[in-house]
Amino acid sequence: MRILSICGSPRKGNSEAILLKLQEILRAKGVDNEIVLLREKKISRCLGCVEYCNHKLECQIKDDMQEIMAKMEKADGFIFLSPNYFQMPTGLFKDFIDRCSIFYTRGAEKQFRKKKAVVIGVGADVLGSKTKCNIC
Repeated sequence: MRILSICGSPRKGNSEAILLKLQEILRAKGVDNEIVLLREKKISRCLGCVEYCNHKLECQIKDDMQEIMAKMEKADGFIFLSPNYFQMPTGLFKDFIDRCSIFYTRGAEKQFRKKKAVVIGVGADVLGSKTKCNIC
């Protein structure tokens, strides 16, 4: 089994530490796990050029997304992790998500339906607030 972990943090910190711990656990169970740190990749923003994507069924932007998308196609499952900035994923992670829309455009979503994903948001709550854990 091959799990691809995508880290949307723009800096080295808690998000990466969590993925490294999960990688250790997965490898102990015999699961291949690769971590992609988006901060180390060149990922341009989506240009919204649907005239190109919809007709050519590919993205015209040439950057590190082609490498990441090839890894995603080969993976059996995913761990997506991003810090929580203002109750949203980071801009870096959102750019990644937007660029993945080409999978849908070219009909690859059928291939991805068979794959499992875990989505983790890392953040803190408002100081002094009282929230209930949904799992507890």
